[in-house]
Amino acid sequence: MNEFEKKLQQEKLRTIPGEWRDQILRATRMAIPEKRSFLSAFNDHVTALLWPHPKAWAGIAAVWILIFAANLATNGDTSRLARTAQGPSAEYWRGLREQEQFLTQLMDPKPQLAPADRPKLAPPRPRSEYILNIATA
Repeated sequence: MNEFEKKLQQEKLRTIPGEWRDQILRATRMAIPEKRSFLSAFNDHVTALLWPHPKAWAGIAAVWILIFAANLATNGDTSRLARTAQGPSAEYWRGLREQEQFLTQLMDPKPQLAPADRPKLAPPRPRSEYILNIATA
């Protein structure tokens, strides 16, 4: 231990006078409001949450405002386009019918093609001892 720590250990602890304690507690009670409104508490929580990076949060808020404004600006155009848009063309429906017919042909349980010929089985041949003789030689 260095000299300062030794001197510090030799000093006797003094107690705080009772009058100071009462004054400190009274000042603390006055500083803390007993009943806070919901909005005040909400504001404190939001401020504590946003405080580390207020510029970043402001940038995010600005982007959301721009997105909202763009959405409002283009909202009328989409409804007008939807009213003037025509239904699918005759070619679309014809292509859809062709696809449906093709799928029903593929899924048809009755085969329309002739069955393939079965492969003819070769007659059994006599076994050869030749392979065995090579392996033992």
